Amino acid sequence: MNIDFILVLNTLLILGAALISPGPDFFLVLKNSLRYGKRSGIITGIGIATGCFISFTIVVVGVSFLFKYPLIKQVMNVVCGAYLSYIGIKCILSKSHHQYLSEQIENKFISSWSLFISGLLTNIFNPKLYSLTTGIMAYVENNHPSKLTNISIIILQGLMALVWFTLVARLFSTKNMQDFYFRKKGIINKILGVIFIIVAVRIVIG
Repeated sequence: MNIDFILVLNTLLILGAALISPGPDFFLVLKNSLRYGKRSGIITGIGIATGCFISFTIVVVGVSFLFKYPLIKQVMNVVCGAYLSYIGIKCILSKSHHQYLSEQIENKFISSWSLFISGLLTNIFNPKLYSLTTGIMAYVENNHPSKLTNISIIILQGLMALVWFTLVARLFSTKNMQDFYFRKKGIINKILGVIFIIVAVRIVIG
């Protein structure tokens, strides 16, 4: 079994664009970094990255199994394509707005385990994440990936999440950095929207 490096790279680019678009995970890491310190934000990010490994493994195994059945595969292609198109259009039409989060150090002790679990559960119990990753994996499965290709995607997307949220914890504590990031949010979402629509078309046409 060989690894389809082009497919892995394309998938990681799609997932990376989705990852840097602000969501619950981003705000949880930023909030914990500002409230309890950067180390706490990093630990929260480790919990989220662990959640990525678990949730993505569930999606990959599930989609791989369902795509063995031609009728289910056709239905999922249509549903996933329609969903990604819908999300893509929403991203393109979304307007950039945010509320600056300022540093509010709390003396209350919070354990590393609690921070890790908060990140883990936020990721694992995010229904939108499962819908989105199912759509993306429908694109992957249509390219007939080997098991090693899927395993590579699972591992690398988790590591990518870990690196991203570590950067969030370390770099996004200042108002200037937050302002810069959120000023670019509109551009990020529009690019993400176009990517999702292209992927949706690829899924529908098989």
